[in-house]
Amino acid sequence: MARWPSGTSAPGGNHNHRELNKAGRLLFLVRPHPQEPARANGLAYAGLQWYGQCWGGNELRYTQVGAQECNTPCPSGQICGEAWRNSIYATGNTPPPPGGGMQADSAVRGCSDWTWWSPVYQPDPGACYNHCAQNGANSCEWNVNGDCYVEFASGGCSVQGGFPGWWSAVF
Repeated sequence: MARWPSGTSAPGGNHNHRELNKAGRLLFLVRPHPQEPARANGLAYAGLQWYGQCWGGNELRYTQVGAQECNTPCPSGQICGEAWRNSIYATGNTPPPPGGGMQADSAVRGCSDWTWWSPVYQPDPGACYNHCAQNGANSCEWNVNGDCYVEFASGGCSVQGGFPGWWSAVF
């Protein structure tokens, strides 16, 4: 993963998908400093695109292209990428580890008085981890179908390996 110092930029290609992902989150339109709302949302990167769209995320998913492909001026005076091109800015926040603290190919086992909520869709294990933490879970599981399980227990939970396609964490 390429990284740039906080406040600097580099052009990134997009090729019909958003290279900055927070579930495809468009943070705002036409803002002079894209790093500020991305940083405030805990995101590691901000990208300006097409006259002022700002996308934020913790992963860079792109092929870097030359600066000549990112030449659309923003009203703020910055360069706003181009159509399907982002000017990428680092916010100074550290991106979370892959899986957002969840262990791959694992499941939660051994819990006492274990209950869970019906699964909700989350795009990746990191998003599921954040969803579980925000809802006061004791443990959390996510599978490759996008099902995120917020789980509660009185104790005894542990993460055990050997469950391909599942990610889990105990808080």
